[in-house]
Amino acid sequence: MTGTGMSEIIMGRYDAGATLIGISAGAMHLGVTGDASAVRDRPSPSTGSLVLVRYVVGAHDEGRDWEELTRVIAVSDGRIRGLALPSGSAAIYHADHVLEPVSGTVMEFTAGDGVVTRTLLLPSCTSDSS
Repeated sequence: MTGTGMSEIIMGRYDAGATLIGISAGAMHLGVTGDASAVRDRPSPSTGSLVLVRYVVGAHDEGRDWEELTRVIAVSDGRIRGLALPSGSAAIYHADHVLEPVSGTVMEFTAGDGVVTRTLLLPSCTSDSS
């Protein structure tokens, strides 16, 4: 997105209150890096992403068991979290930095002491009894 002017347009709309939706690779570009495989040794905000979501976002990589996302989070050793969005899942990342899974199973990846931990995040189950 760099060099095209799109980042500035998107950020301007976001700052003006627009809601941003990222689907698949679009969700990845809302995160800390637009491509988990681009982060080799130390994760940091890349020029290819908007860094609005405070996660490295991986999408549709369940077939490889989130290999790249796991590697990126492992080398971060706790400095950054990962968010895995399997096919069919969806989450809302609110302006107050609260993550809300709304469809399917979403996974949060964290690391510490050389161990990557995966936490399943499920949509809240609310029922209308009326």
